[in-house]
Amino acid sequence: MPYINFHNLTKDQILLISKDILHDISKIADCPSDWFYFNGNDGFSIINNEVRTDVCYVKIDWFKREGKVMHEIASLIDKSLKKLGFVETQITFNELEKSKFFEDGKCYE
Repeated sequence: MPYINFHNLTKDQILLISKDILHDISKIADCPSDWFYFNGNDGFSIINNEVRTDVCYVKIDWFKREGKVMHEIASLIDKSLKKLGFVETQITFNELEKSKFFEDGKCYE
């Protein structure tokens, strides 16, 4: 954890992004690289009645961090996605509550 959930990317594309950003994102977020989970939903978006595969939505689930950290991570992910040819990216951060997060059946708090 953090979970980085990509929509409209293939497994191979997510692997490329992971290799591209894992070291830097770990430093920015100040947590070990093996805490990051890169998840995917291979698919498409329909925008204005048009199938779009050049648009990517990313949702990051994590415990609260400062705004500067969010901005740096969003910029890093955006740059990596643009290298893969995505013309539009949307990145959101979902803050989890430690009292509602369980790992192996045990509350994180």
